[in-house]
Amino acid sequence: MFKVNSVKIFLSLTIFVLLIAPLNQVKANEILFPTYSEPEEIGFPLTGGTTIYDGAVGIEDGNEVMYTTSKGIPAQFSVIDLETKETLRTLFMDGANDSWHHEVAPDGTVYVAAGKHIWGYSPQTKEITALAEIPEASLWALAVDEESNAFIGTYPSGKVFKYEKATGQLHDYGKMIGEISQEYVRSMDYHDGYIYAGTAHDKLMKLNVETGEKIDIAEELNESGFVYDLNVVDDRYIFARYSVSKKMYIYDIEQEKWLDVILTNVTGLHVTDSLDGNVYFVADGKLKYVNLETLQVNDTPMTYGSGLRGADWVEIEGDDRLPGKSLATITFSGDVVFFNIETNTVVNYPKMVPPTANVTNKFFTYSEDKIYMSGMTGAVGAVFNPLTNEIVTLNLGQADVMHEMDGKMYFGVYPEGSVQVIDPEVDPYQAPSKLFVIGDEQERLHSMASGDGKLFVGSIPTYGKLGGALTVYDGESHKVFRNIVQDQSVNDIVYKDGKVYGSTSITGGLGSTPTAEEAKLFVFDVETETKTKEVSLQIDGLDKPTHIGQLKFGLHDGYIWGASSGFIFALDPETLDVVKSVNIDPNAAMGAWNNVHLEWSEDGFLYANAGSKLFVVDPISLESQYITNTITFTLGKDGNIYYAPYENRTKLLKITVTNQNASELDTLEAKIEAVHGNKLLENSQYKQASNQIKQARHFEQKGEPEKVKRHLEILKEHILRWDIDQELKDYLLG
Repeated sequence: MFKVNSVKIFLSLTIFVLLIAPLNQVKANEILFPTYSEPEEIGFPLTGGTTIYDGAVGIEDGNEVMYTTSKGIPAQFSVIDLETKETLRTLFMDGANDSWHHEVAPDGTVYVAAGKHIWGYSPQTKEITALAEIPEASLWALAVDEESNAFIGTYPSGKVFKYEKATGQLHDYGKMIGEISQEYVRSMDYHDGYIYAGTAHDKLMKLNVETGEKIDIAEELNESGFVYDLNVVDDRYIFARYSVSKKMYIYDIEQEKWLDVILTNVTGLHVTDSLDGNVYFVADGKLKYVNLETLQVNDTPMTYGSGLRGADWVEIEGDDRLPGKSLATITFSGDVVFFNIETNTVVNYPKMVPPTANVTNKFFTYSEDKIYMSGMTGAVGAVFNPLTNEIVTLNLGQADVMHEMDGKMYFGVYPEGSVQVIDPEVDPYQAPSKLFVIGDEQERLHSMASGDGKLFVGSIPTYGKLGGALTVYDGESHKVFRNIVQDQSVNDIVYKDGKVYGSTSITGGLGSTPTAEEAKLFVFDVETETKTKEVSLQIDGLDKPTHIGQLKFGLHDGYIWGASSGFIFALDPETLDVVKSVNIDPNAAMGAWNNVHLEWSEDGFLYANAGSKLFVVDPISLESQYITNTITFTLGKDGNIYYAPYENRTKLLKITVTNQNASELDTLEAKIEAVHGNKLLENSQYKQASNQIKQARHFEQKGEPEKVKRHLEILKEHILRWDIDQELKDYLLG
């Protein structure tokens, strides 16, 4: 036996232990993981734009102003003077990220539903305050009564709460429907002692705020899906729009009946009181109106490519373009827009709201100088260059999955369920072009794989629906295979040799009720377009998992690696049996579809983002090490970790990864010593290896690296010819 230095002794002992000890007895400090630097803050990648869902007009210091909130961490509440066209102030709302609804109360208080609080802004003190915490995950709708009390509609319980202005107390009216576990109150308004609450399940509930009695007034409409918009007009009519059909209906509160008119292809999101008997709305890309006496629908010449995010009548002095009354709204990107009825013109004041940094969603490493990033519910993405730290924004919707195929970047964009593409070699910063919309009620594209010229997409259905899909795109057309596993969503897919291997979740779209008990693994034959295998995941300690997360082929072992909750496992691709597994986080906090993000590093470690924690896993011993908290990360081509911190996902951070492994000669020598000591090599094989290592050491001491490399290549050629187990061979050469 020849001498080895202390590093080689350590490696040899480590490998020896890994080969002979039970996996659950290997200690973490025996694994030579890379070292990880302290996080370095790079910046806010999704800046330069705003994400705004709603606005409302009020009076402040005698002037008409627009109130709105832009998405960010924290969210930013802005006050815009509509006459001077300047932003008067922007206030941070700590603990809130965005808002879907603002209402101005009779006493001037501006209520904002944001985060888990109902907020109040005072035009007198110029301050915004969190008034009360609402015990629900999301707040969607707002209304105010004549006493300046606020009513709040929620998800996931589909409740209505009342905030009493005089006492600061909350009153819980309970679920408006109460039929399933996940329900929305998505839209809402108040009139004369009643709340009218638009739900996500066809119903429009009339709530008596004194007695708590609830009735559905929309049953006769025979509609489906969300009552996405709802406004009381002229203290008499309810205008309610359904998002699936895009139809808006008018309900006469006095006569308690639906009027004989249907407004079609309506964009929404709001309407306000009539002007000269006409109620204005956006449909077919233009401003239209319906006359409340004749119920006739008419067009205006004013075109508009969006919807009304808040709609209020204003009179602007000193602007010749805006005589008389104008309808004011705000756009998704922070422009203030006026529709002037006298002149039939649209006046736009761009970017009135200061830009904010949006929350990041997904990262994907395309090349050494390009990491693509998408945002949550925003219209801005980014390309980050790790070589220069330069960040360039691009127009990109909420891409829930990104994938590279044949040099092009593919994006699965929510909520329309479209596949879009960029050619980074032509223009890395171009807005992606839309290839196709999957359709068949598929909304969230969750995974992509490719091979043999085809793109494969795994998806989750729309709200309230079960039955995800596997979609195959051949470059010209796409085919959807829905319910590839009955009533389950396709969580992730990988492709190899004509087969798509997939994993599922029993959870469908939000608001759906699962019918299956456990998630599945499946195999789809691309040529025959048939599912050839569907099996359960069998892991000790994981009984009937409700989800199975991301799948990745191993670097050297031929296994399919995957995850479920805090478990990491390797599958035999022929049988889908579990070869080995480990629970890296027994208390992993998982989301709705529980897709654990996995990435392999070039040095053979598996990085697993389970819940909100990032781990590195050694695939031989299955030992793991915690790194940081995140739900969005990628490994750059430089081997470093780029991620958004869990506590503030608007930021981009970098962790520098330093490989601690010894030289290739040190490592291979240590492995040979370990496997021989464990009697896994024949004496002749060991002598062959020892001779080449001895020769390599000789030339290493002489300072001739090319000859060292040559003897290592000869040793590897010997190993390839040895009659040993393939996994052991892969281990030695890995």
